[in-house]
Amino acid sequence: MNQRTDTVIVGAGIAGIAAAYYLARSKSRRNVLLVDRGPPMAYTTSKSGENFRAYWPQRCMADLCSRSHELMLQVARESGNPFKISETGYDFVSQQGNSDLFQGAQSDDKGVRASLTRITDRRLLAARFPYLSHETRQVVRIADAGSVDVHALGS
Repeated sequence: MNQRTDTVIVGAGIAGIAAAYYLARSKSRRNVLLVDRGPPMAYTTSKSGENFRAYWPQRCMADLCSRSHELMLQVARESGNPFKISETGYDFVSQQGNSDLFQGAQSDDKGVRASLTRITDRRLLAARFPYLSHETRQVVRIADAGSVDVHALGS
């Protein structure tokens, strides 16, 4: 049997599967081959916390993560969201009030840190997060974040 392959992608983790998906959808690349030494999603992706965030300290990573987030939302809308993407945001909690969890979390480094909110007021912390220890001194919230079932996303 003679088969022609336009593109070979090595690695069947979430990045390889995403690359294969978008190449296969394009008009220029119809025959995409995805290869890996083991089953799909068996290595780094399988060890993930199944979290995503658009925030990243470096501008290039912030742009990449934001674009990835947009693409996941688009696929969720088109497919009925079988991978259960949930945009809940997430919070980093510290008992150290003077530690800078995200070095300049309140600054807007040309949009890179705009999605971070730092709460240090003890009364506000107690009112907003009554389930946290009274020793909590700060919460840094990343708004553009959540969870996703990476195994369902990759299948």
